[in-house]
Amino acid sequence: MTRIILLLTVLQLVYVVAPAQKPKKDSSGVTLVQDKRISELVNRHVASNKAERGLMPGFRVQIFFGASKKSALKEKAGFVEKLPDYEGYVIYDAPYFKVRVGDFRTHLQAQKLHKELYEEYPGAFIVKDMIPIPDWED
Repeated sequence: MTRIILLLTVLQLVYVVAPAQKPKKDSSGVTLVQDKRISELVNRHVASNKAERGLMPGFRVQIFFGASKKSALKEKAGFVEKLPDYEGYVIYDAPYFKVRVGDFRTHLQAQKLHKELYEEYPGAFIVKDMIPIPDWED
């Protein structure tokens, strides 16, 4: 008898809970039954990707760190004049200005430049940064 009562209780719960999730049909006619928080997470992911469009994780060499914007710009100009093959970036991270150079996909590539710069910039070091996605050549 208790099994029948338990079975009826479970069936009632299923009958009450199942309609709480409203199925949706997508463009291909597939019925989706999902928690509403999933679509919120997908929207957050899409917004994050749009914010970082054209960027990927990579490495740069930081050659300057200081509170003066003028000094940072001067340091960047001096670097670009000596090594025009590498891009230079002035980044403001309150209250300091940083000069980072190069766009490297791997730490090993960044180490090569760091080794070249060690004599002139003994305080230089490699940092992780978001770099532009390079153009792929065939």
